[in-house]
Amino acid sequence: MKYERAKHLKPAEFKRFCGVRLETFKQMVEIVHQHSQQKKKTGRPGKICLEDQVLMTLGDFREKAYR
Repeated sequence: MKYERAKHLKPAEFKRFCGVRLETFKQMVEIVHQHSQQKKKTGRPGKICLEDQVLMTLGDFREKAYR
């Protein structure tokens, strides 16, 4: 699920989906955004937005935690 759909979930459903509250997720995205602005830009720009990247990372962490 992409962030555009996930942001419309109820708070409990969002937390069940990715493991963190929406407010925490937004803080995480802000930190990643600040870090990405400090990096030297080389190569192709990414096709996936930062929100989707963080959401995929959280999903991967949740999957590995249940193995």
